[in-house]
Amino acid sequence: MRDRPAFNVEVGADRDGAVATVTVTGDIDLASVGRLERARERALSPNPGLLVVDLRRVRFIDSSGLKFLIETDRLAR
Repeated sequence: MRDRPAFNVEVGADRDGAVATVTVTGDIDLASVGRLERARERALSPNPGLLVVDLRRVRFIDSSGLKFLIETDRLAR
């Protein structure tokens, strides 16, 4: 059995706050989606012009993660 990568989520922004980035590492599932939702709130609170969700380091995403992405799209518009 392979070890799961540690879940991590980071929120960043460019210098002028126009672009917010949520970078995710590890598996997105029911156990981790709450942390993602809190990170999304932090990223959207300054009302950036663009929100980027970086999933390059995600190996697995379940239905709760897909729901998170759909809600994030709706909230960011």
